[in-house]
Amino acid sequence: MKISEIRAKFPMYADVPERDLVRGLHDKFYADMPYREFLSKIDFRPTIDPTKDMSEGQKFSAGVGKAMYDVGQGAQQLVGLGESGEETKNRRALDKPLMQTGAGLAGNIASNITMLAPLAVVPGGATVGGAAALGVLSGAMQPTEGPQERRRNMALGGVLGGAAQAAMGPGARALGEWGANREAAAALRKSQNAGRDQTLAAAQTAGYTVPGSAVNSSTFNKVLESVAGKAAVGQEAAIRNQGVTNKLAREALDMPPGQALSEGILRDYRKAVSEPYREVAAISKRAEMTLEQLKDARFNANNYSKHYAMSADPNSLAAAKNFSQKADALEQALEGFAAKGGKPDLIEALRKARQQIAKSYDVERALNVGTGDVSAKILGRALDKGKPLSGGLETAGRFAEAFGPYARDAASIPTPGVSKLGAVLSGGMGAGGFAAGGPAGLAAAAVPFTVPPAARSLALALGKSVKPDYSIGAGTQAAAALNDPETRRRLAMMARALALPAAVQEMP
Repeated sequence: MKISEIRAKFPMYADVPERDLVRGLHDKFYADMPYREFLSKIDFRPTIDPTKDMSEGQKFSAGVGKAMYDVGQGAQQLVGLGESGEETKNRRALDKPLMQTGAGLAGNIASNITMLAPLAVVPGGATVGGAAALGVLSGAMQPTEGPQERRRNMALGGVLGGAAQAAMGPGARALGEWGANREAAAALRKSQNAGRDQTLAAAQTAGYTVPGSAVNSSTFNKVLESVAGKAAVGQEAAIRNQGVTNKLAREALDMPPGQALSEGILRDYRKAVSEPYREVAAISKRAEMTLEQLKDARFNANNYSKHYAMSADPNSLAAAKNFSQKADALEQALEGFAAKGGKPDLIEALRKARQQIAKSYDVERALNVGTGDVSAKILGRALDKGKPLSGGLETAGRFAEAFGPYARDAASIPTPGVSKLGAVLSGGMGAGGFAAGGPAGLAAAAVPFTVPPAARSLALALGKSVKPDYSIGAGTQAAAALNDPETRRRLAMMARALALPAAVQEMP
């Protein structure tokens, strides 16, 4: 029988809500029939949905209220009070649409967790036996249709309670320790690599690039570089970085971007910026002689430094340091002549000129006279030996020390991407493409010569901004949280609260 048919038969009930109508008809005419059987006969379930006009918030609140009402009725039933088993069955039928909504179910679960939370602090509740006993009690507090169902609920509650606590026992502790160790290892790597990461950030700001896998070995980076050719990516990175090193050297000397670098140009540069020295030399004959001595000391210091860079001869290093110390003393003497000559402004000009001259010698020592390229690796070795560098020259040197394979001198690097394998693959793919698609399929022969270069360009473009990744996955973070005993206790309590109500309620 349809609800519409009932309304047609009893027109005086046309304005009565469906739920009240069905309840009233049962109580007045069919009280001797089980309510659930009555509902099935009138096809109530497909036509009545008490949640139809409820908001999500109202459904959630209704779910909360249902959980509280269930526990109250279950407690009363334990002492022979509360609703009858038949009434419990009927109420479950009416509540089924609510419990089939996400908001209603969420409210019911949240309310059960809240009501069971105080049991988690009962002495012994964190043991498997104690949790099982609390589960038995929780099962007994659920409303039932009869004693047999209550016994089943208590048994099920005990099993679920003990199992939930056991799950948070040694296995969870071991998992928590594993996650915590992974978390600590990631933090340690981040701390240990702080210097390298600072160098990378400064180098990327200057324009340097590194393959992503050298910094962040994600699956994407490794696959991309496999397609591009790992060796070719490293070679092209070094060639591109050579241009950055040359740019930094020009900027250090305030030279224009198109300025070539050579020993002669650097000599002319030093002559141009040395004007303050000529001015102080004009003050007196002694000042002029001091300047000549300074030139000799600088010349010798530079030559010994070059020899040491090529031979690593400790005697050359010692001689370079001695001449550098002598040059420093002569610089101080020239400043004294400027002060005595009544030209205090000349002192600051001398210091600025001295800095630029020193930078020019640093560049010259790292210069490949055949190509005009500046070697970042030589600048890096100078830093290693205690030579003070600044600005872009220091950035280049530090980059070479941290990422040496990608700071090699361009003259020593073969052309990237040239190999016999590419030609072999091209021939094979072209033949296969022709066999499969005719003349149009010959285009497949171009794949080995187009895809890897494109992948290299992408990899190196991304390498200008790739960042180290010390994060751990969500799964590892969750595992690390289990290292906290309080977290394990709460999870065990939540597991009991989540599993029990769903298991003991028989929804029609």
